[in-house]
Amino acid sequence: MKKILISMLLIHGFYGIAFSNLTEIRLEEKKFAFVPQMQLLLPNAVIDIFMEGKIINSKIKFASKYDFIDNYIDTNLGFQYNFSSVFAGIGLSDKIDFEQVYSNQSYLQRSKYYETILGYIFSKHIEIKTSIKYENTSSASIDTLLIHDRGRNVTGNIELSHNSLDENPTLPTGQKYAINFTRSYDVFGSEYDYTQSEIEAVNFSYPFGNNYFKTKIKIGYPVAIIKKPLTSVYFAGGYDIMRGYSLKQFYGNSLIYVQLNHHIPFMLKKAFSDNALEIITGDITFETCKIGEKEIFDTAENIKSSFGIGSTCYLKLFKNVNLRFNLSINQAVDSTNPIYYFTFNTFSYIINKETNGD
Repeated sequence: MKKILISMLLIHGFYGIAFSNLTEIRLEEKKFAFVPQMQLLLPNAVIDIFMEGKIINSKIKFASKYDFIDNYIDTNLGFQYNFSSVFAGIGLSDKIDFEQVYSNQSYLQRSKYYETILGYIFSKHIEIKTSIKYENTSSASIDTLLIHDRGRNVTGNIELSHNSLDENPTLPTGQKYAINFTRSYDVFGSEYDYTQSEIEAVNFSYPFGNNYFKTKIKIGYPVAIIKKPLTSVYFAGGYDIMRGYSLKQFYGNSLIYVQLNHHIPFMLKKAFSDNALEIITGDITFETCKIGEKEIFDTAENIKSSFGIGSTCYLKLFKNVNLRFNLSINQAVDSTNPIYYFTFNTFSYIINKETNGD
């Protein structure tokens, strides 16, 4: 356990820490803003749609993902209103997985919840957020049609975060650090009993001119588990975590994950009228992971690792339409078959910094 923690701290100290998915748009200083995004991932044929809007002090977010190969739908809707330093909001989510595999058995799963959110903003980049989530979850065997797990899950969550990310396509900067604790409460009607902690962090660093590094560290630690929903475990493998392995090849209640990306720019902004080739990068990725139960923190065994190389191209069309293409080849250390991924992402900015009368 000590060797694992020391290695993670050394990686953090040399490269910084990073975490990214879809492009993160920060809208705090805008009077009105609307940012639609769409992402397509192959070979899984995943369509990921995300929209974020802001009108003065209110924000609304919508996200929907459909995976044609893994066969699941995930839809989320959120609303937040800022009262000066205090903010409040609500969130809704519905996820249906038509064929999730555990221990060589296939399950039909559904998880839907709504949550209430209350938080406080300490400064421009630091905030604390609390929430209470009411979730209904179920898992049924496809082969036997028997219910394996079903119940009401009521949890409280507290998260402290620092976020200064600015993931513009040309020269992304900033950091993101977050730590949160989740606890189920039977006093509110929960039929589960567990406490989970999680740490995530993000940083962009530039040790060699325009060459930049992204690293990601994510740690999920089960403080105490008596009964936990089957829909709340971690997965590794596929386009999100450990790309050199098959989709959701590993799972468990505990996770240690480190990712390092080195991006080498080949070209910075070449304009063609209202269009521009923003940047082309060569990408080198290393990932390592341990996943399972709490015992993974006590040994250095069963570590999974993979490497990847690829290229990313950023285009801007008509001044406000952004396109991103990525092709990568990923290889697990303990496998001989590489896995190929293609990602297409498009997003736009509709922003007005001033309103009438300002």
